[in-house]
Formats: sequence, C-alpha cells, structure tokens
Amino acid sequence: MGVPPMKYGQDARATYALKDFASASNESTFQKQEFAMPVERVSGSFRDPDGFVFTREGILYRQINRCFQAPFEALAASGLFERLWSLNLLVRHETADIALAADRENAACVIRPERVPFISYPYEWSFSMYRDAALATLEIQREALEHGYSLKDASAY
Repeated sequence: MGVPPMKYGQDARATYALKDFASASNESTFQKQEFAMPVERVSGSFRDPDGFVFTREGILYRQINRCFQAPFEALAASGLFERLWSLNLLVRHETADIALAADRENAACVIRPERVPFISYPYEWSFSMYRDAALATLEIQREALEHGYSLKDASAY
C-alpha cells in the first residue's frame, strides 16, 4: 500500500503490516497499524535539488532524491566520506530506513547525520574562524579532487 505524498510540517501517516504467526491454520494474516510521524523540513534546506534536510520526531535526517541516487552511491563507494571523516572535515552520517523519507515518491535513500552541538552563523565569526572555514573548504576540495570529485557549492550559508 502506497503512502500519499506528505506536506511538510504536517503529520504523515505510515502504515505497517504486522504478520500474525500465531494463526492456527499456519496462514499469515496481516493487521494494519497506523500512527502519526510528524515531518518538518528544515527551512534553510532549499537550495539543493538533489535532497533536503528534515526532522522527524526531533531526529535530523537528510533525504537523497532519486535524481542523485547514482552519483551518491558512487561517492559513498569512493572512500571520500571515510577520508573526510578521518580528517574531521565532514559530519558523520549513517544510513537510515528509507521508510523514514519525507517524500517517499522522490527518495532514493535517507541518511542520519550526527547533530552539530550548536549552530553559529558567519556574521558571528571572527577573522580566524573565517580563515579556518576557508582552509577547511580548500582541504575538502583537495581531498575531493584526489578521489575524482569536486565541490559543487561552497557557501557560508
């Protein structure tokens, strides 16, 4: 049974079928259990057509859309994530259940990034913080090039 597309910020209904193996006739029967799982798209996540960030029950996720599935899978297999993680240049993530997608029709996969302990904005940064961010961006670009990739966007926001 398909789930209708969700509107962000509203409850999404997920239907799960639970097998009942206690049937005397050894035939599996299914019970439908429906529960609300609120989804809220992060307002600052709108620039990238390949995916977006959202929260579900307070947990942060990023949906990778189908239009970016092949490039994402190739990137994941390249070893670049692991390299950037080892250098503390990229927030770690783990793969999450696709059933958690905010827009199942367009979802290829869902990842769950670690939460950053606090958010700061470039207009709050000192010169040395800007310098460190610029150097980190250059280091990420250098590592990406060594793996056959390049940053597609580098923005303070």
